[in-house]
Amino acid sequence: MMLLLFTGMRRGEVLGLKWEDMDLKKNVFHIERSITFPRGRNDCVVGKPKTESGLRDVPISPELMKCLQPMEVQGYIIGGEEPITLSIHRRMMERIGRTINLHGASPHIFRHSYATLLNDAGASIKTIQSIIGHSDVQTTINRYVHSREDKKQEAVRSVNEMLAIRG
Repeated sequence: MMLLLFTGMRRGEVLGLKWEDMDLKKNVFHIERSITFPRGRNDCVVGKPKTESGLRDVPISPELMKCLQPMEVQGYIIGGEEPITLSIHRRMMERIGRTINLHGASPHIFRHSYATLLNDAGASIKTIQSIIGHSDVQTTINRYVHSREDKKQEAVRSVNEMLAIRG
């Protein structure tokens, strides 16, 4: 779940990550593969990411780096020699979700959250598009970056303060 939360990657990209994809000098993951599960079955297919833009480097935050340091250095980051199955990943997500009181959260919700948080942190929409791996910036803008109530209230307060000063 940490990989989903701290990178905004697609589930298949996270499950396809190998230790060799982690560039410690640049602090990035080289996204070169994705795992899909045809029709929800457990036998996986290892292939390229969803789009050409999916072939990218995703920054690794210091917090995530700390979590990954003590682990293995061969095979898949999640699963070891072989990638994990869809059912195992679902069970992992459910168990972690119960532990942190986040029930029913899909892996994809973390992608939306990450894009929104990048936006809130001041990242340009092109930067967000690049990190998330969208081929069309409109997908990033219209489907992934969401407005938050607290940010709307903050923006209104800021404008009101500017108007009060000028009034």
